[in-house]
Amino acid sequence: MKNWQYFPVKRRQIQTKYEIWRQTAKGLISPKARQRLEWLVLYQTKFNRNAALTCRYFGIARKTFYAWFKRFDETNLRSLEDESHTPLTKRLPDYTHLEELRVIELRKNYPTAGRDKLVVLYADDYPDTIKPWSMRRIIHDRHLYAKRAVKTNREKAQKKVVQKKRLTELALKPKTGFLVECDTIVFYDFGLKRYLLTAIDYYSRFGFAYMYKSKSSTHAADFLKRLFLLFGLVNNVHVDNGSEFKRDFVLAAQTLGVDLYHARPHRAKDKARIERFNGTIQQEYIDLGHYTADVEQFNHNLVDWLVYYNFKRPHHSLGLKRPIEFATLATAEVLPILSPMTLT
Repeated sequence: MKNWQYFPVKRRQIQTKYEIWRQTAKGLISPKARQRLEWLVLYQTKFNRNAALTCRYFGIARKTFYAWFKRFDETNLRSLEDESHTPLTKRLPDYTHLEELRVIELRKNYPTAGRDKLVVLYADDYPDTIKPWSMRRIIHDRHLYAKRAVKTNREKAQKKVVQKKRLTELALKPKTGFLVECDTIVFYDFGLKRYLLTAIDYYSRFGFAYMYKSKSSTHAADFLKRLFLLFGLVNNVHVDNGSEFKRDFVLAAQTLGVDLYHARPHRAKDKARIERFNGTIQQEYIDLGHYTADVEQFNHNLVDWLVYYNFKRPHHSLGLKRPIEFATLATAEVLPILSPMTLT
């Protein structure tokens, strides 16, 4: 006879009723009821039916513990749930059935009147008066709310709102002038404000900027026309929701055949290239002492730095190449390359 190796079978331990309670309660009763069940389980097991230790451990009053202890039913764990707090005897309405019928008739005759006006109208149409509180209760109980004389339709109002196009709807092309990002930088100088409109070509990183005395859509439209003189053709412009990019700017874009795309509010990453260009102007030009509130002088001096930025300065985003190596400008002649540190 062969000897077979014997593997003893592990027997499953028998669950106690308290473990069964806990498993059953997980998907059956609320967290508060499960907490009360835990009071009773530890009262039976850990504290040897000592109510004082149980209440001290959980930080509850003995009166509370004994109230749930008496209410608990082992065959119904839902007995640990909170009962309804609705009073057994409710206050009856203090208005009569006749007053209710009269108010219903008044509502049919005056559908837009408020409850205070209905109280006055009630006294005019009927021999007796009605309490304002009774009028309020009748309107609430029978849902006799006033209909607004001028009803606003939110759906129709939303249809009138112009839906702004986002950049995600545009299929980008590697072409100069296909997409240009624009923005505005505000400078404060002893109570004077100056506005520097900036632009950068999405593909070639070719940058341009021009300062104005005010933040108006007329100046933004003039800036857009200058971009056309620079690039020859601009297909799409990406702007934020500033007031300068409205009215006259929109009309100029329609005249020139430019499609406008708007960035989301408070989303600087939507216009990452122009934000980086703004930071470069601030760090490499303004912070070096080249700012002046004289608009004509500032624009004259800024030309030298723009020439340096587009024709001389290597860009890591372009593989240490210059924007002019990628850009195609409208004019064959370009400005002479001057150092941005020597302003004449």
